[in-house]
Parts: sequence; structure tokens; C-alpha cells
Amino acid sequence: MDFLKTILIIILLFPLLVGLFYIKVLFDEKRFKKRYEAYLKKMNGSCLLFYNNRKNSIAFIEKVLAPALNFNIKMIPVTRSQIKVGPESEFFAKMLESVETRNGFPYLAKILDEKVFMKSVNNQFYNVMNGNKPLEPLLDRINTFYSSTPTVSIA
Repeated sequence: MDFLKTILIIILLFPLLVGLFYIKVLFDEKRFKKRYEAYLKKMNGSCLLFYNNRKNSIAFIEKVLAPALNFNIKMIPVTRSQIKVGPESEFFAKMLESVETRNGFPYLAKILDEKVFMKSVNNQFYNVMNGNKPLEPLLDRINTFYSSTPTVSIA
């Protein structure tokens, strides 16, 4: 009889626990959304470049691309879908998660008016890196993205 009471209590409490868990998840999402919006507001005008951890990509970006770019572009390495660059990591992860058309790294990102605009330069980047194509067209594309007002946002 005690066993049946225990089972009955568990059956009755289970929906309550699921409901409480659901409420916590909703609360956490709402709190993160507010923090993310505040972050976007604070970072208005910021330029970011997300790149992956392929060894040849890292070397090319650090030795060739980064020195040729404007100093105010924040370089963000991504390792296996994880970003570890301090307390901003969760916001950067949200930006990458929101990319609709996944064309591959590197991704250019610009924050304007609490919106994130992103663009992949994957094909051109690897054509320059692997195909010994000239660097200038890639730099022009990157600089044009950062200096213009993009039209399609992801957040």
C-alpha cells in the first residue's frame, strides 16, 4: 500500500515539477533577452569578425588579414561552436546561433541600432588563402561591409 501511495504522489507531483521547470526556463530566456538587448545597445557600431579554429585559418587571419584590417574590428575565435572570450561569449554565441544562411566561417558582424548584421566571406576568404588570389578584393569586401549600412539583420 505504501508503494502505491508513493507512486500516486510522484504522479501528482510530476506535472508540478515540469511546470516549475518550464517557468524557470521562460524566466531565464526573458532575463537573457533583456541582457542581450542591453549588450547590443551598448555595443552599437561595433564590428566583429568570427573565425574558426582551423590551423591554417588562424595563421592566415593572425599573420595576414588582421594586420591589414582596421584596428577597431574585434576578432573572435570560435572553437567547435564554443566562444571563450570572456563574459561576452554568450552574446556572441547568440549572434552565431541566429545566422539563417550558414555559408561558413569567417563571418563579418556589425551591430547597429540594437540589430546584428552578419555576412559570410567564406568562399572569397579560402580562395585568397588557398588559391593565392590577391588579398585586396577580400579586404575591400570586408571594409565595404563595415563601412556601409547593411540591410538584413539577424537579431
